[in-house]
Amino acid sequence: STIDKIHCHIFSVLKRCVRDKLLTSNPALDTFSDVKKSYSAKPQIETDDYLDDDDDDFAEYGEYIETDEDDDDNAERNILSKEQEIAFMEFLKTDPRCENWVNVFTVLLKSGLRISELCGLTKNDVFLEKGYIRIRRNLLYRKLKGKCRRFITPPKSRAGRRNLPIYCDELKNALIDEMNRHTDKGTVIDGRCDWVFRNRYNNTLTENNAKDGLRRILGYYNDTVEDENLKIIVSSLALRSM
Repeated sequence: STIDKIHCHIFSVLKRCVRDKLLTSNPALDTFSDVKKSYSAKPQIETDDYLDDDDDDFAEYGEYIETDEDDDDNAERNILSKEQEIAFMEFLKTDPRCENWVNVFTVLLKSGLRISELCGLTKNDVFLEKGYIRIRRNLLYRKLKGKCRRFITPPKSRAGRRNLPIYCDELKNALIDEMNRHTDKGTVIDGRCDWVFRNRYNNTLTENNAKDGLRRILGYYNDTVEDENLKIIVSSLALRSM
């Protein structure tokens, strides 16, 4: 998709050059079809036991679908200082309005996951004894064929299929606590269930839920903080940018 976007810009520029008689023909014409042919045969991916690669979500769920997080990747980041992170997490743990969000933001801060990746985690993706989290899918909520619904897409690239170490007790305890909250299988989405993170209605958490919750909680937090250096800009990027 990145190559396609670049091709569109180059093609448009060269088309204007042809129009203005600076070129006799557009050298970018039909070049993208050659690029697509070169990617038509997928290479074999070497795996090992650590990857525990028992499924291929690229084949199972089709193509990656762009999300608001893709725009976030190119936006200016709001970097949290260590002091801001500590103050924010202390606020989450002590304010009753935020008790359901402590584990969500602990995992986001300590793992660096995209929100849609966190929403797509199932209990089968958390390997506590081996000490890692398996990332294999994004869980999205979008309008498809005239109806809004939850669905799964693969990671943005094959490099996005990765294992993240559970390197600290805070991350481990947040995952354990969240999984213990839900003893049932939960909603089945595209053949998957046992979601780690769910909303108050026991439905799967979505990136929209998390971003709305973040904006609301940062409003609460900033109202209680007197030190201007500890205030956090109310932005969907505030935690993503750690």
